[in-house]
Amino acid sequence: NLLWSFATTDRARPEVADFILRALIKSHEEGNEESTGSQEWSNSVWALGTAGIMGPEEYFIPYLAQLMETEPNFLKAFKPQELSNTIWGVATILSSRPGQPEGELNDAALTIFRNVCREITDREAQGFKSQETANSVWAVATLGFGLEVDLELAERSDYKFLTSNNLKYDEQLSKALVQVVSDDVKRRTRRYRSQELNNLLWAMARVDFKDDETCEMIAMELANPRRLVKSQDLGTSLWGMATSEFYNPEAYEAVAARWTPEMAARAKPQELSNSVWGLATADVPTRYPDAFDTTLLPPKHRRQPR
Repeated sequence: NLLWSFATTDRARPEVADFILRALIKSHEEGNEESTGSQEWSNSVWALGTAGIMGPEEYFIPYLAQLMETEPNFLKAFKPQELSNTIWGVATILSSRPGQPEGELNDAALTIFRNVCREITDREAQGFKSQETANSVWAVATLGFGLEVDLELAERSDYKFLTSNNLKYDEQLSKALVQVVSDDVKRRTRRYRSQELNNLLWAMARVDFKDDETCEMIAMELANPRRLVKSQDLGTSLWGMATSEFYNPEAYEAVAARWTPEMAARAKPQELSNSVWGLATADVPTRYPDAFDTTLLPPKHRRQPR
């Protein structure tokens, strides 16, 4: 709890984190179960990821993976938030490190992802909040769990990949988790925030999971004028839909219609380019081909308004 508090108040320091984590491990080895429950392990890895502390993960993530492998009921005690926080924390830590995961740290992350993905899938995401399911698929996609390592893509896009010794099995686990979350979105789309919906579309595209029904439901929900959306939600969603080879002109037009001049003026270039790329890739013509000119072109190069 102390480490969690430091992380949430942006006061965490490497030496403090190292002291607390080593004390946690020592307490567990001494058989003190009261102070080494699921919350302590989950909060610790979440805090490391949130605070951006580097160093302790070198021994803490392998130790956590060992517990999952050697204690059969270890994850059964984890609440939905604790499962989600665990793989979110591991993904955040490893995606922040330079280079690709390798060696003992890569193998430990694989072990954690395999166990947590199985646990969430077995539970069919029952009792999970939308943030917990969305963060779980984000973690899987962020570390390319179940994907073949593509170093050229990694260099071009800063993507990370876990190197698997059983790729087919990991791909099955990864897609099973995304399927469970996709089914949950279909049941309660409106419970998901816009960022969570765009996270799912991004994850689906990243792990090559195709589900046209989910794409259409999310697109129609984002198109709801009463729903709050940000430029990132629109750009990422259009990119994800097109990357997943989902083609429905009405869905694309409905999402693209949520762009406003004010939003475009504040948007990041990547969010604008993702939107244009998504529409172009899906071959969806727009009624207003000059819609982005006011942001991308200086006044002297703009066409006169029709």
